[in-house]
Amino acid sequence: GRSVYETRVRKILPWVGLAGAGLAALGAVSLLVSERSLALSFGGLFAIVLGLALAAPLATVAATTLAAPVGGALVGTLGRLGARTVARSVSRTGVAIAALAVAVSVTIGVGLMIASFRSTVENWLDLSLRADVFLSVPAVGGTRAAPILSPDVLPRVSAVPGVADVETFRTARVSSALGEVRLAVADPRRPRSVDLYRFAEGDPEEVWGKVTDGAVLVSEPLAFRHRLPSSGGTLELLTDRGPRSFPVAGTFYDYSTERGLVLLSRNVYEEYWDDRAISSLGVYVEPGHSVEQVVRDLRESLAGTMVQVAPHHALRARALQVFDRTFAVTQALRLLAVVVAFIGVWSALLALQVERTRELATLEVLGLGEGQKWALAFLETGLMGGVAGLLSLPLGWLLAAILVHVINVRSFGWTMHLEADPWLFAQAFAVSVAAALLAAVYPVARLRRRSLAAALRAE
Repeated sequence: GRSVYETRVRKILPWVGLAGAGLAALGAVSLLVSERSLALSFGGLFAIVLGLALAAPLATVAATTLAAPVGGALVGTLGRLGARTVARSVSRTGVAIAALAVAVSVTIGVGLMIASFRSTVENWLDLSLRADVFLSVPAVGGTRAAPILSPDVLPRVSAVPGVADVETFRTARVSSALGEVRLAVADPRRPRSVDLYRFAEGDPEEVWGKVTDGAVLVSEPLAFRHRLPSSGGTLELLTDRGPRSFPVAGTFYDYSTERGLVLLSRNVYEEYWDDRAISSLGVYVEPGHSVEQVVRDLRESLAGTMVQVAPHHALRARALQVFDRTFAVTQALRLLAVVVAFIGVWSALLALQVERTRELATLEVLGLGEGQKWALAFLETGLMGGVAGLLSLPLGWLLAAILVHVINVRSFGWTMHLEADPWLFAQAFAVSVAAALLAAVYPVARLRRRSLAAALRAE
């Protein structure tokens, strides 16, 4: 019978849990030894999730065993009965709890990854976008050539009242020993923030001096993809004067492109390349002048041109808006994962209630009221949701750490700081319990339509 089957299942649970722990350990080893392989990294991640899911039924029995006396103390006989029912039917409830825990942990992991990425990008934007106003020409769709400003734009901008200084930028593509690379040519008068350096050869405060003397900085994705050394590295670029080897003074954080970026000073660029074009401008407003007024004056001065004028806050907001749109589909996938897990819990509860038809009918004959029957069902499902929620919290954090520190780095070469949002954990736990409680409504309502006499005769 069913009770014999459940007894056998409970006997093998320790072995299933041990196998799950071994599989998770194997996945962790795979992440450590794979170095750069994305296939092995995802394989290791899958092994960890599957391994911890296999341990969920054993954790369910342990949790319900502890919950039985607590439930009895709080709500009496129904509390003990509900906890024991979940443990007694672990072949069904354990699988449902594992599915719900994995689904909720995925929402936690992906949510933390997105929040960490967004926080990192916000910090990077604050460090990179230092000017008060930015001017650029929109790129023509489909072209790979960097757009340039007309030569008369710079003097017209400098003549606008309230403009204290103008910083020039140039982007270009050049050939190198690593293939085609993207150059970012910066104004030498304003050093980069030292907080942008992931690695600096020597004192970070002195790195910009090396750059203006002829060295270059490489972005994190470029350094990772081409295995550039952390010290003593050089990069050969094809200049208008022929091939030239530039010392690499450091690696900097950059999230504008996953292909990588080489940053050099304009005075060095003009020494080896004949190009004198400007791609964009950064305008610094004099103290005491309104940024909004300077923006209006710049737009009036440049009326009739294709130059776009954007204040700092607008450009920052636009960049974050693009980021949010990029990950909008991920939010839908998170919801879909919970819906699928909800269906699994609902199916398990429906089967469990059908199996318990005679048991519940007997309890009704002994005096179990309609309200108590609903309370018992919600106690059982609430306990299942609570166990799944508790299991999902550490698993979700582990998933986030792997996604941020392993998968993301090996996919794009970007380093991110993992952010822990307590509200996200609380929300995930609440979703887990709510999904389990909601899944109980139909199975219990279905039992109300049965005949009590027929239920008592059921085998």
